[in-house]
Amino acid sequence: MNAVPLDQFSIVYIVLTVLVTIIVCYTGIVFVKRVKRVATSKMPTKTMVLYAAILGVMFWISHIFISLSTGLPLDTAYYGIYIIINFLLCFVASFCAIWVAQFEVKSNFVFLMASVFIAVAVMAANVTGFYTLFNDYIQVNVPLSLLTVAMTISMTVPMLRYLLLITNEGIKDMRRGWEWVGTIATGFALAGIPYIILIAMLDYTAGGGWILLPFIFTIFTNLILLLIPDFLGNQYQMRNAEAFRSLFHHNPNAVFSTDKKGKIVEVNEEASRLTGYTDKELANLDAFHFFGGRDKERVRQYFDNILAGNVERLETKLKMKDGEERDVKITAVRTIVQGRIIGVFGLIEDITEQLKAKKTIEHLAYHDELTGLPNRRKLNKVTDKLKTEKKDYAFLMMDFDRFKRVNDTFGHSFGDELLIVIGNYIRQIAEKYNASAIRLGGDEFLVVCQRKDASLVSEEILENFNEPMTINGVEILLTASVGWTDSIDSEDPITLLKYADMTMYVSKEEGGNRVTKYDPTLFREEEENLSIERELIAAIHRKELTVHYQPKYVFNHSYSPGLVGAEALVRWNHKGRGMISPGIFIPIAEKSKLIVDLEKHVIQSVVAQIQKWKAEGVMRGRVSINISMDTLFRKEFVPYLVTLLSSHNVEGTMIELEITERIVMKNEDDLKEKLQRLHKLGIRISLDDFGTGYSSLSYLDHLNIDILKIDQSFVHKSMTQSGIIAAIVQMAENLSLEVIAEGVETKEQAETLADLGCDRMQGYYFGHPSSPEDYEASFLHSWSRDDGFS
Repeated sequence: MNAVPLDQFSIVYIVLTVLVTIIVCYTGIVFVKRVKRVATSKMPTKTMVLYAAILGVMFWISHIFISLSTGLPLDTAYYGIYIIINFLLCFVASFCAIWVAQFEVKSNFVFLMASVFIAVAVMAANVTGFYTLFNDYIQVNVPLSLLTVAMTISMTVPMLRYLLLITNEGIKDMRRGWEWVGTIATGFALAGIPYIILIAMLDYTAGGGWILLPFIFTIFTNLILLLIPDFLGNQYQMRNAEAFRSLFHHNPNAVFSTDKKGKIVEVNEEASRLTGYTDKELANLDAFHFFGGRDKERVRQYFDNILAGNVERLETKLKMKDGEERDVKITAVRTIVQGRIIGVFGLIEDITEQLKAKKTIEHLAYHDELTGLPNRRKLNKVTDKLKTEKKDYAFLMMDFDRFKRVNDTFGHSFGDELLIVIGNYIRQIAEKYNASAIRLGGDEFLVVCQRKDASLVSEEILENFNEPMTINGVEILLTASVGWTDSIDSEDPITLLKYADMTMYVSKEEGGNRVTKYDPTLFREEEENLSIERELIAAIHRKELTVHYQPKYVFNHSYSPGLVGAEALVRWNHKGRGMISPGIFIPIAEKSKLIVDLEKHVIQSVVAQIQKWKAEGVMRGRVSINISMDTLFRKEFVPYLVTLLSSHNVEGTMIELEITERIVMKNEDDLKEKLQRLHKLGIRISLDDFGTGYSSLSYLDHLNIDILKIDQSFVHKSMTQSGIIAAIVQMAENLSLEVIAEGVETKEQAETLADLGCDRMQGYYFGHPSSPEDYEASFLHSWSRDDGFS
């Protein structure tokens, strides 16, 4: 073998080697940081392979510089094999480092094995590379080779430790300076390893003592690399210790640290304040000392669960040194050091005031602020309890005769004082019978008692309020009107409340100062309406109501009648009751506020039907829809209509809305604004039942009314009230309004109306309301009618 002179080494390539190695180390740190930022437990393997491949290429480049720095001729016979093997070994070492970095390495054995594996890969990459490139100069020096192995491992151990530490997110705010120092030190140490391997493999014996220079350099850089993780780790531990002490001692909650048996090891000042014991006194106690009876057993079980690894919270009562009990919430975790459970760390939060505030809020939510009595919200809880106990109960509803007059005479402050006194009287009576007194609102009160006590409670209420009361020096006599019903009449509390209310008003209508028991025979009509109301809710929800269409015609002596549109009329064919008249269910819907949902269903049905007729090419004229005050004055009504028409591709010009005089008189300014918005959509507005009210004429001039609809009462008397009809027609003509008459049932009525100038009509003479299919067949497909009106 040929001896290798030391003076052939190129300083330029050595410097390049060090620079490239430092860059590789920095790149590796960046890659490991990215791996650790991934929220999932593992980085995608393909990403780590890509990172390792990039680092492998960079390490291979540094190895080329190392080889060139020797000044020796390179054996290129197996150069391709050299490239593949060297890259693969560099790739394996890089992948191992990245893969280990994504985990929190707690096992010393795993850490050491990973370090040794990386060291073996580094040495293998260099040994195989040098053996391939410098085969003619190989002469292994065994002592130096053993020293090289030891120094390589002594380099990879602190290098991996530094890599895991510097990429820890917990030291983000303190790693900037250490990152550069450690990267440079790692780069120098890693760059020195190939040179000591060269010295151990090639015959540099002629160089004398100078051959030890790379070893001295590597030992020095390894020493620096060994110290950096220690300094950084110590700084990190000191900061964590300070943070822990701050969390422990400055925590606003009481903090306890115990051993595995529950004996207190350390506490903060807040723990002393909460328990009333000093630090020294607490050090001689166990964590279960502050709890008594069943609470102590619960805390013991909780402690065992924490030691078993469960994370949970416990609310209980803590007994202080002076015997006072406080409500507390305990949050605890087990303390683990080097994989061994040594105790429990717990926070104890005083929630006494918090629970008091919660109870206060609950009390305010379920009690009347003025009288302190339970309110309507509490009523459900009261009845649920009675039903659970399977007790027959009664509702006694009352209000007080002349209360409004007294309140108006003496003022609201006086009225409030009076209500407080009334509430106290009713509470006292209710408590005698283990009943609940509830204020519903105003001067309306309710007593919920057992059915057997209802008559006695009612009579006592009457007797009590037959005596004068003195309020602020003023003597007041108020009598009560009481109505009561019980759970035999209905199992539904809402229905019972209505029955009690209805019965109370019977007492008032009969002069007051009396008790009336609910009797179904007194309220057959009301009961029927309530039943229809419940069934109507279900019918609207199931869309059982249908829309029928009654034709509107233009009728004139000069030409045959022609179809100009239709009115949409809702119909309810009840499965059990048969066809229910709109005159019955629409007033019920208005009273119960179901009218909005009902009319929404009608509007949707009409728009969908117009869309169908339009697509079939048979649509004629406009379809008018009756709109109530509740629907029209809803803020979202116009936007809803815009969206509905747009989604069905239906123009506003195909719609007409019929409103009543009651709506016109309700809110003129709001109505005017809404009608203007509807007009912009092309929707026309007609005033229904015109002439039956008292204020119609004053609104016609400045509201966006397009059509006047003459009420059928005038039509039926057209022969005797022709002057009124003629006046309406003339007025409409002067105001550029259309006129249509409803309820036309005979040819004579139609001809009379035509003679009076009203040529637009609807009624049974022209056609009954019919289903969409029948209307389409009878009227739309033969819309210009030449017969049938005789």
